[in-house]
Amino acid sequence: MSVRKSEAICRSCGHVHEGNGNHLYDYVNEVDEELTCQICLQPLVNPLDTKCGHTFCARCIRGFLKMKKMCPIDRLALTIRDCRTASIMVQKLLDKLVVYCPNNEKCSETMQRSDLEAHLIHRCKGTTVRCLRAPAGCRFKGTPTALKEHMQKCTYKHTISIDGTKNRLYRARGHLRLAQGDDSNCASIRDMRQVRTPVTCITAIPRLPVLEGEITTIEVRKSSQSEHLGISVVGGCETPLVSMIVQEVFSSGAIATDGRIGPGDQILEVNGEDLRELTHHQACRVLRKPCPLLRLTILRERVAEERNTGAEVQDTIRVELTKTSGEQLGIRIAGLQGTTGVCVRDLVEGGLAATDGRLRPRDVILEINGQDMRQATSEQAAELIQASVEKVDFVVSRPRRPQPPDLIKGMLEADTSAKTPEDSRPPSFQDKLISIRKNARESLGISVAGGRAGTRGDVPVFVTNVQPDGCLGGNGQLKKGDILVSINGTTLVGLTHEEAVGVLRASALSQCILLRAMAPARDGDSDEEEEDDFDEEDPTTGKTPSWIMWMRLPEICQVPKSVQLERGQSGSLGFSIVGGCDGIHGKQPILVKSIVPGGSADRDGRLRCGDLILSANGHLMTSISHTMSVTLLKRLQGSVMLAVVSWPGTML
Repeated sequence: MSVRKSEAICRSCGHVHEGNGNHLYDYVNEVDEELTCQICLQPLVNPLDTKCGHTFCARCIRGFLKMKKMCPIDRLALTIRDCRTASIMVQKLLDKLVVYCPNNEKCSETMQRSDLEAHLIHRCKGTTVRCLRAPAGCRFKGTPTALKEHMQKCTYKHTISIDGTKNRLYRARGHLRLAQGDDSNCASIRDMRQVRTPVTCITAIPRLPVLEGEITTIEVRKSSQSEHLGISVVGGCETPLVSMIVQEVFSSGAIATDGRIGPGDQILEVNGEDLRELTHHQACRVLRKPCPLLRLTILRERVAEERNTGAEVQDTIRVELTKTSGEQLGIRIAGLQGTTGVCVRDLVEGGLAATDGRLRPRDVILEINGQDMRQATSEQAAELIQASVEKVDFVVSRPRRPQPPDLIKGMLEADTSAKTPEDSRPPSFQDKLISIRKNARESLGISVAGGRAGTRGDVPVFVTNVQPDGCLGGNGQLKKGDILVSINGTTLVGLTHEEAVGVLRASALSQCILLRAMAPARDGDSDEEEEDDFDEEDPTTGKTPSWIMWMRLPEICQVPKSVQLERGQSGSLGFSIVGGCDGIHGKQPILVKSIVPGGSADRDGRLRCGDLILSANGHLMTSISHTMSVTLLKRLQGSVMLAVVSWPGTML
């Protein structure tokens, strides 16, 4: 079979198609037209729903919208952000479609579409795999069983070690890279590329480590299709984090069993589906799809602590001033204090340099007309300027940030006084007051979870169940997921779970109940939208609100905590931030994006990816730009006290 270089047999569907094309399947029965994409006219693959009610293959609609920003059917305006993953019901119907094994010459089995990939990798009699040392030149092809026998006697086993005892071969960002080791007997990377042949068979991805600063694709196997991943995630394209980031890895679950993914890792793709253009809810739905095997593309950013030597970052600027007959530049030059070199002392008002405006007092002069001034005196610099007849070329340096000791105060005043774009979106929560009269012996008929210092952090008290025939459930005003703010004038925010339950029970003895609650604002009565607002079922608390739902809570429901950090030897606090009032999507909160391993924040252990920073040493960070936030954190001396809201990530 002839296979073009840009094509290969797909390990997921077993057919040859373009690398960016849809999977192809041989269906046993005719597929219902309702499950067919109206662009490719094939059964849907990774379906996306449009806001106008149509469903297409993800790759089909993405490709179409790159050319025309409208729905292919009704021609209404449409962008990829208006699309969302199809309902679980549609996905399950597609997964249950029965297909033939593509290796029909040696295998006659049929199976559900969702089971095909696992069948091709582990059970198919017709699957052909390459030797794992094929990049070094081994040309073996055979069944998975034959591969195990071949690996024991492969003649290339001393060239590249699979177990890491000699050179290790990694595949990262689409190219080969040899890890450091003895390569005296190894072919060069260029030689390896020359001996490689186009892939014409299904190959298993070797077990690669997740490397810092690299994009790595790994496979995570699940004991069953319904096994939880055992992680919590934050982020989404609608947040400052943009990517989906792992916040926690729990002790049980597929990710912990695999052992390669850790907190702070970014999940870029899942089984070929790009998460970077999906909202938090959409990405979570993709990650929750039942499947025995997950192919994850992971980015672990290279985050190193910044070396704070006390020196500012310097900008280098070239300035050319042209003289006219008899005109002076109007520059006074002085030597630098405590070192060699010269600087601009001041500018004569009305002079050529002052009028030009590019030179400033205290600029350090590096060159004049191409001559190095870093060891020069002020007299030598003056002579060069006076000797220039027509023009003078300066190269100067100046600090990127201003130097006055009251920088922070001035910076904050200037930044908070600037007008920032207001968030035009409707409120995410609606405040409601529920007033009822009841029998003094009658219970409230609700179950609650959450509270300060709970198993998943400091969260408000929320409703997990409402008895339909209870005094609060009878009128339908209180629903599962509502946040409880106060009851009969007693606040519930900031209380532990036990304290909140005590207040609720005491209030239940009263015949009049006035309950204040925050309810998620939804466009309609969509069960799927309501389901998105909650995590997977937790064995101790039931379903809990998702991270994005916590993030949308109004300030009255926040439970801030204080985190005091000491700067490390490098002067860094050991974490990076994103967000600010100058974001491309308008005003956004300042969030922790990553934690430096071994840094101050990592050693303290209380900051997590996705945490919301309200202030630092009393300076508010809710209405300043990203640049000003970074500058503020770097300028604060000694211990830094952060006010942080730490919402738990969405559990998967």
